[in-house]
Amino acid sequence: MAERRHRWWRWLLIVPALLIVVVGAGAAYLLWPRTPTAITEDEALERFRGSTTTSVGPASVGPPSGVYTYDTDGREDIKMGPLPLPTREIPDMVTAVIAPDGACFRIDLNLMAEHTEESSWCVGGDGSLVMEEQVKREEVPGFHVETHTTCGPGTVISPTATELPVHCTMDLDVSGITFTIRLDGTARSEPGGTIDVGSTSVETRHLTIRLDASGDFQGHLEEQQWLTDDFLQVRTVRDLLLDGPGRFSERTTLTLRSLQPRT
Repeated sequence: MAERRHRWWRWLLIVPALLIVVVGAGAAYLLWPRTPTAITEDEALERFRGSTTTSVGPASVGPPSGVYTYDTDGREDIKMGPLPLPTREIPDMVTAVIAPDGACFRIDLNLMAEHTEESSWCVGGDGSLVMEEQVKREEVPGFHVETHTTCGPGTVISPTATELPVHCTMDLDVSGITFTIRLDGTARSEPGGTIDVGSTSVETRHLTIRLDASGDFQGHLEEQQWLTDDFLQVRTVRDLLLDGPGRFSERTTLTLRSLQPRT
């Protein structure tokens, strides 16, 4: 009962603020360009080389550092309050920048200039893979959306178990209004077979992460990854749906073009 009362008071505070943001977004919605802006390979490479924290030498863990490109097929839909926002097609080619970070490595995924993601993955001494955190930034008409997701436990691959529990918390900020979402589910890894990347065939591990959303938003997050031995994603299939005061959905397939990054 106390939890329901707390949520009721929370919504009394959130709803008026959300209405103000939605009303202010009306003009931006009419003027906003409908075509997303792709981040080119050269632009990603310039950022990679210009980063003072990026080493272009061999990575201690994870994939070789540098700029990778993916062929892409996908779209996303975002809606806040009563305002319908346009569907955005993901550009046909997107970039990912991988850089080492101690016992971890970071993947900066550039789906478009209006949607970028920074993910941190850590590698244990036993070869386990841990999903540490992710920051996602999206620009839509009249809104700046930023999500910060942290996990614990976040181990998704272990040499001693095929399926593992995963629990994460997502803080979703919409132009200063913060929503909290719980993500609970499992990660399952198994042999993924051989996949051709360019002219090279590689053995992969198939990782499936399935999480159910609860809290201020409901829905699901499912991501399938086909990984090399050093955890390079050669193919990724994403299916996201968060529904509540707004709606966020994405269905995207990414296919790696080359195993060799540009540095």
